[in-house]
Amino acid sequence: IPAFTGNVLFEMPMGGLSPYVIGGAGLYRTNISVAGGGSSTPENDFGFNIGGGLKIPLSTSFETFVEARYNRVTLQNNNGNLSFVPITFGVMF
Repeated sequence: IPAFTGNVLFEMPMGGLSPYVIGGAGLYRTNISVAGGGSSTPENDFGFNIGGGLKIPLSTSFETFVEARYNRVTLQNNNGNLSFVPITFGVMF
Protein backbone atom coordinates (compact mmCIF):
# COMPACT_ATOMS: atom_id res chain seq x y z
CA ILE A 1 0.00 0.00 0.00
CA PRO A 2 1.67 3.25 -1.07
CA ALA A 3 1.51 5.92 1.65
CA PHE A 4 2.39 9.59 2.15
CA THR A 5 2.81 10.10 5.89
CA GLY A 6 4.53 12.43 8.31
CA ASN A 7 6.10 10.83 11.38
CA VAL A 8 7.65 11.82 14.70
CA LEU A 9 10.59 9.80 16.02
CA PHE A 10 11.68 9.66 19.66
CA GLU A 11 15.06 8.02 20.12
CA MET A 12 16.38 6.56 23.40
CA PRO A 13 20.17 6.03 23.02
CA MET A 14 21.53 3.24 25.21
CA GLY A 15 25.22 2.64 24.64
CA GLY A 16 25.69 1.38 21.10
CA LEU A 17 22.05 0.46 20.42
CA SER A 18 19.30 3.05 19.95
CA PRO A 19 15.71 1.90 20.52
CA TYR A 20 13.03 4.31 19.31
CA VAL A 21 9.30 4.85 19.07
CA ILE A 22 7.69 6.30 15.96
CA GLY A 23 4.22 7.47 15.01
CA GLY A 24 2.46 9.57 12.44
CA ALA A 25 -0.47 10.06 10.09
CA GLY A 26 -1.18 10.63 6.42
CA LEU A 27 -2.75 9.32 3.24
CA TYR A 28 -2.74 5.68 2.15
CA ARG A 29 -3.60 4.58 -1.40
CA THR A 30 -5.80 1.52 -0.98
CA ASN A 31 -7.01 -1.01 -3.55
CA ILE A 32 -8.45 -4.07 -1.85
CA SER A 33 -8.93 -7.45 -3.55
CA VAL A 34 -10.88 -10.31 -1.96
CA ALA A 35 -10.20 -13.88 -3.13
CA GLY A 36 -13.20 -14.99 -5.19
CA GLY A 37 -15.05 -11.70 -4.70
CA GLY A 38 -13.75 -8.77 -6.76
CA SER A 39 -11.87 -5.65 -5.76
CA SER A 40 -12.40 -2.02 -4.79
CA THR A 41 -11.59 1.12 -6.78
CA PRO A 42 -8.25 2.68 -5.73
CA GLU A 43 -8.79 5.56 -3.33
CA ASN A 44 -6.83 7.82 -0.96
CA ASP A 45 -7.77 7.18 2.67
CA PHE A 46 -6.61 8.71 5.95
CA GLY A 47 -4.63 6.55 8.36
CA PHE A 48 -2.14 6.55 11.18
CA ASN A 49 0.79 4.42 12.33
CA ILE A 50 2.60 3.77 15.59
CA GLY A 51 5.49 1.47 16.33
CA GLY A 52 9.02 1.00 17.47
CA GLY A 53 12.39 -0.11 16.33
CA LEU A 54 16.05 -0.53 17.04
CA LYS A 55 19.04 1.15 15.34
CA ILE A 56 22.25 -0.85 15.33
CA PRO A 57 25.45 1.06 14.49
CA LEU A 58 27.97 -0.73 12.27
CA SER A 59 30.42 2.20 11.97
CA THR A 60 30.47 5.95 12.64
CA SER A 61 28.51 6.69 9.44
CA PHE A 62 26.63 3.46 8.74
CA GLU A 63 23.86 1.72 10.71
CA THR A 64 21.08 -0.78 10.24
CA PHE A 65 17.61 -0.80 11.75
CA VAL A 66 14.63 -3.07 12.29
CA GLU A 67 11.16 -1.77 13.11
CA ALA A 68 7.53 -2.81 13.30
CA ARG A 69 4.60 -0.41 12.88
CA TYR A 70 0.89 -0.87 13.41
CA ASN A 71 -0.98 0.91 10.58
CA ARG A 72 -4.72 1.59 10.62
CA VAL A 73 -6.50 3.05 7.59
CA THR A 74 -10.09 4.30 7.60
CA LEU A 75 -11.75 3.15 4.37
CA GLN A 76 -14.20 5.80 3.17
CA ASN A 77 -16.11 3.89 0.46
CA ASN A 78 -16.18 0.55 2.26
CA ASN A 79 -17.18 1.97 5.66
CA GLY A 80 -14.52 -0.07 7.44
CA ASN A 81 -10.91 -0.15 8.54
CA LEU A 82 -7.78 -1.82 7.28
CA SER A 83 -5.00 -2.73 9.73
CA PHE A 84 -1.57 -4.22 9.06
CA VAL A 85 1.85 -4.52 10.72
CA PRO A 86 4.86 -4.52 8.38
CA ILE A 87 8.30 -5.41 9.74
CA THR A 88 11.04 -3.37 8.07
CA PHE A 89 14.80 -3.95 7.87
CA GLY A 90 16.94 -1.13 6.52
CA VAL A 91 20.30 0.58 6.18
CA MET A 92 21.06 4.22 7.00
CA PHE A 93 24.20 6.10 5.99
